[in-house]
Amino acid sequence: VWGNQTMFDALGYSRAEIGRMAGSVIETLMHPDDLSAWRRHVQRLASLAGGDVAELRYRFRRADGSWLWLHSYEIALGRREEGGITQTLG
Repeated sequence: VWGNQTMFDALGYSRAEIGRMAGSVIETLMHPDDLSAWRRHVQRLASLAGGDVAELRYRFRRADGSWLWLHSYEIALGRREEGGITQTLG
């Protein structure tokens, strides 16, 4: 929904380039060795109590091909009636 300009600058991608990855940013930019940890992180988010924070360290590929380590702190911001996450804040 929204991206941080500092993140675009750190990764070296324009807002338009990230926009073209819509729906596949994680799969496109995340280091393959970190994808399974990301999936577990998403599952953990779904089970968090309101206001609890989930953390994850992972790597994203910069536009120049190098890897940037990130440390994510996220909360579930929106949920469906049955409990599934519709939006996160991180």
